[in-house]
Amino acid sequence: MPINKKSYVPLYAQLLDILIEQMDNGKLKAHDKLPTEKELCERYQVSRTTVRQALDELEKMKRIYKQQGKGSFVAPFENEASKNKVNFINVVEAIKKMGRKPSTIVADFQIRDLIEIDIARALEYQAGKKIYAIKRIRLADRDPVMLEETYLPADRFSGLENEDLESESLHHILQRNYHLVNMSFKREFRAVLPNKEQAKMLKAEKGDPAMQMMTQGLSGGHPFEFTKAIVKGELPLYLLDT
Repeated sequence: MPINKKSYVPLYAQLLDILIEQMDNGKLKAHDKLPTEKELCERYQVSRTTVRQALDELEKMKRIYKQQGKGSFVAPFENEASKNKVNFINVVEAIKKMGRKPSTIVADFQIRDLIEIDIARALEYQAGKKIYAIKRIRLADRDPVMLEETYLPADRFSGLENEDLESESLHHILQRNYHLVNMSFKREFRAVLPNKEQAKMLKAEKGDPAMQMMTQGLSGGHPFEFTKAIVKGELPLYLLDT
């Protein structure tokens, strides 16, 4: 995947995306040494500042570790052993680990027809059937750090609209009230620039880069949830849960 210098996505974010993809598809494995800064500059025709920004972000995400005098290496990652199937720490706990106070706002809650092809595929659910569409904002010390849009089959989770999703974990509710077992999650993420509405909800400046994370929830190997999240850089991706 080449760097597109005409793209609105910052160069370091594009390089970050490329390196994450190489780690996720196995081209770069745990403890592999990354190319040097000079090699990355030459390979992708970018500045050393761009390379360092991308590597700093990878280190914050715990995807690489650095050894003085030796370079940067791929860090072991949960989804490597399980082919991108992971169990996440609750996002509330993740924000607490940052030393900040977590809270959640349910910005929108709808029961509507499923019309989006990508959501239908992720849920293995027929277009035209009813789904829950839930939009939540995650805050750290009242500062928005993540915007989530979660979709679930309405016929499978009847009554979910009566639950308090601002004070309790969605997954705890699903386990307790709907008897979901053996939950696991597949995720993909890439660098993005939030659109106007997303930036407004996240209180982000125009042009601020973020990460988009798409999560498919599975129970017994069958999908029950699909979530699209826009994550600001201050929230470590590896800690996320929905």
